[in-house]
Amino acid sequence: MPSQGSSKRKNFFHSPFRMALVLCGSMLVGYFFAIWIMDLPGSAHEDFPIGLHGLHYPTDRLITTSARSGFQDGDMFISIEAIGLSATVFGGVNEDTLSLGLGLYDFAVLPGYSRGGYIDNFNISLAGHREIFGLELYRIDDLAYGDQAEVFYRGRQYTFSHLDTTIASPDDLSILFSSDRPLLTLVSTYPIGVGDRLIVARFELIAE
Repeated sequence: MPSQGSSKRKNFFHSPFRMALVLCGSMLVGYFFAIWIMDLPGSAHEDFPIGLHGLHYPTDRLITTSARSGFQDGDMFISIEAIGLSATVFGGVNEDTLSLGLGLYDFAVLPGYSRGGYIDNFNISLAGHREIFGLELYRIDDLAYGDQAEVFYRGRQYTFSHLDTTIASPDDLSILFSSDRPLLTLVSTYPIGVGDRLIVARFELIAE
């Protein structure tokens, strides 16, 4: 024979009004859990403020975006005449990927639109080899101020102008941060034969 408590529980869930309350409560819990997940330190989502010129990403931390998550090998091509570079871009910067060509960092911020706003401070951050495989960035240290880079991404062409080339430590993640303007960032090892530091070349967007 069913217990009295079992009968009460059955009657509770058979009440349409009470069932609706349970469903609404479950939906609210799910909603606030999703908000909490998106706001965890070290993670990011695309709910950033739209400024005067478009969507402006944070400039003080690494972020991930849905556009980067959806990137497919071959979606991007880059050409820099000054150093003889013409290369297809692949997703990721592990050894297997870099054996194929240039790799796109997981924290790269790609150009385009997000949530109705144009991304006005993207940073296309790429890594490549200087000593092995395709030697895509062998001449990265020959870049001079004003040298141009052409990036082709999803049917659009972006033209960048070289700003500077610096040396950074391998644990300096700030080289991948977004800035106050759209950037292209190329990263490789330095010096050749040792590779205990990074050489970082930055370009600013001048036309699209």
